[in-house]
Amino acid sequence: MRKKININKNLYGLIFCATAYLLVKLLINISFFTATVYPSFYRNFYPIYTKVFGWLSFSVGDFMYLFLGLFLVQFIYKFIKSIFKRPVLWSELNKLFWCIGIFYFAFHFLWAFNYYKKPIIELESNEISIEELKATADDIFNQTKKLSGFVPRNQANEFIFDERGFNYFIKDSLKTIEGMNLPYLKFPKVRKKNSIYSLIMNYAGVAGYYNPFTAEAQIVNKIPEISQPFTIAHEQSHQMGYGFESEANFIGYLTCEQSDNVSLKYSANYKALKYLLRAIYPSDSIYVKDKLEHYTSGMRADREAEKRYYEKYESQADKVFSFMNDQYLKSNNQSEGIGSYGVFVDLLINYKRRNN
Repeated sequence: MRKKININKNLYGLIFCATAYLLVKLLINISFFTATVYPSFYRNFYPIYTKVFGWLSFSVGDFMYLFLGLFLVQFIYKFIKSIFKRPVLWSELNKLFWCIGIFYFAFHFLWAFNYYKKPIIELESNEISIEELKATADDIFNQTKKLSGFVPRNQANEFIFDERGFNYFIKDSLKTIEGMNLPYLKFPKVRKKNSIYSLIMNYAGVAGYYNPFTAEAQIVNKIPEISQPFTIAHEQSHQMGYGFESEANFIGYLTCEQSDNVSLKYSANYKALKYLLRAIYPSDSIYVKDKLEHYTSGMRADREAEKRYYEKYESQADKVFSFMNDQYLKSNNQSEGIGSYGVFVDLLINYKRRNN
């Protein structure tokens, strides 16, 4: 008679965690799943899921992370107490493995498989020359200068933005780029939510974040108003399913730039110009300095507002978070780490090449 194998129930969590990990690793290596099955699912899923918590004025995700943090503190406390009590120790570890497994699988199922889909633009192999960067920067610089005189400004000549009209102004902006065959085109119509962790995130150098577990896009309080439209569009691009930071920047730029609203267009071009000048600076700092000297008075006021903000919140926490974010991005199929934000320039140049 075959002997029955009994598995300690305290190992169930570990088994589930390992199974979830192996299943996710299997799925991300099946190109049909990442390129077709998951995008098809997410395309129909996220417009519904964003409405679950989107109607609330506060961030459910912020409180979820708060409770998760309290759970971890409680676990660490019990773990330390249980070091010399083996049965209790295994029981607590079992709970932890269950939580890790559920968290890991839900993270990918609800959103993170988007890190492995086909890129929205296949970057061309030929290198981008400094002349091409400058030509693009010149075009966007002229556009930004023209727009800067038509946006609302305060008494200090700084750009002011009323986010309440954001969804209305951006609703049709993606229609003009449907020819790009983008996987996700429906922009989520949900309210902007300020994070309860805004003060901490200011010092960490974070302007916003997307919570895949609650499908909420959080924006940090008190970021410069010139950054607000582009940041909202960036986080809502994550909401749409664009996982790569470069793609979220690119879709955020397009949705704002294609809008009929002058404030959205100005913010998009201002931020794109900033990325371009940053890319050009190592090769030609004189060109960049010349462009900065020829900013309009409004553009200079917006640049000074940004500088004051970053100087106020500059801290060691920024460096620590940048390192953590770099490791997170590298572990999620973005080998450039935080440098992936700058790949936006490559996407922008390739887009301009194909549409000129």
